Amino acid sequence: MFPFRFPVMSSFQLIKTRVVTSPTNTSTKSCTSHKHAIVRRSANYKPNQWDLASIQTLKSHYTEEEYGSLVMKLKEEVRLLFDRIEPLAQVRLIHTVKRLGLGYHFEKEINGLLNAMLSSGYDKVVQKSGLEDTAVLFMLLRQYGFMVSEEIFNDFKDDDGCFAESLSQDVKGLLGLYQASYLSFNGDKTLDEAREFAVRHLKVLDSSISTLAREVSHALDLPSHWSLQRLQVRRYIDMYEIEEGMNNTLLSLAKLDFNMVQHIHQRELINNICWWKSLNHGKSLSFARDRILECFFVAVSIIFQPQFKSCLEWLPKIGALIVTLDDIYDVYGSFGELEILTGIIDRWETEEIENLPEYMKICFATICNTVNEIANNIEEDDQSEIVCRLKKVWADLCNSFLLEAKWHHTKYMPTFTEYLSNGWISVSGPLILFHVEVLSRQAPKKNHWIYWIAVED
Repeated sequence: MFPFRFPVMSSFQLIKTRVVTSPTNTSTKSCTSHKHAIVRRSANYKPNQWDLASIQTLKSHYTEEEYGSLVMKLKEEVRLLFDRIEPLAQVRLIHTVKRLGLGYHFEKEINGLLNAMLSSGYDKVVQKSGLEDTAVLFMLLRQYGFMVSEEIFNDFKDDDGCFAESLSQDVKGLLGLYQASYLSFNGDKTLDEAREFAVRHLKVLDSSISTLAREVSHALDLPSHWSLQRLQVRRYIDMYEIEEGMNNTLLSLAKLDFNMVQHIHQRELINNICWWKSLNHGKSLSFARDRILECFFVAVSIIFQPQFKSCLEWLPKIGALIVTLDDIYDVYGSFGELEILTGIIDRWETEEIENLPEYMKICFATICNTVNEIANNIEEDDQSEIVCRLKKVWADLCNSFLLEAKWHHTKYMPTFTEYLSNGWISVSGPLILFHVEVLSRQAPKKNHWIYWIAVED
């Protein structure tokens, strides 16, 4: 017997059901459901390639208890650095701090400095800077949500309004301009021109400039705005260690912080693996992909900071459930079964769970448990409303999956507009973003756009 756990929320009742192991991954499999023969499809997914048992043995001595006091001391030394230097040097320091993965420790200081530069006129800083520093300042201001115009780069254009060819020898400046171009808004023509100009010159860079050639090659393959922050941090720590003017305090803090955050990630990964194994979906839902580690990697790419530990605890679980649902709708479920499941999730009627085939009971029960357990961590004043919206985003996702299943079964080819209007939901972005807001303790307010994606139609 498989117990479906529904903690806390009194509207849910404990349900027990017999687990029937799903067919193994073959091209098709006939089985009987609701007295009708159903041909089950399979995507023949590859099994999990990770040695989860070995991952569960990961150990690290970089704990808060061991190194917390040293980190606090180093952070205070870095704060003093900000106060001792002029604005242009502050821009460079902020950029270095962010690239070393330390920005989240100094959000207050960074916002304060950028605010001050904007209030006093950032053009005063720009007047003393070259292309590289101007690009860095532009990136920082846009990354922190300050309105800064692309016209900041006009001083680097010639009389014809084009970027001056004399900049072609400024490799660091070109690299900064290239990276800055990825923070463009719709209609930022100067930044479009900047990217084309920078790429054209960076591609013909003399490879003999060994200190920069590798960085340029990497940036052209994967601009920093598109890359995973923690991977970039690990890479930059090695680069910074041999950089001219390297600051030992910054380097020591960066290494300690990276290892301590990694330790936290390892603990959360192990907890997620244990949770996944306890569900036993590998046997009871063997048609679905086993991708808990990949889901954890995605979660870390969304939000890695230790203070958002709840996100690291729950987002991989949410991701694994999305993957399972996706395989039910895309591969395994009959269209009739999918309609029943979608209706039940729409109404969130746990009493109707007996109308579902066994594999759907297991999936729906796990989703219910997850919503309820997340609800336990929500402040009482917000709990009722947010739980309703958590249910709504799951229902929206299932309805979008059902529409795509309908298109498949009826062989209907949607228009591009039709596909996009449904696809922005079926990619699970709204569901994940709403969970991030809730789990990061920033309960969505009624004037926040995240709130409206989960509002009743």
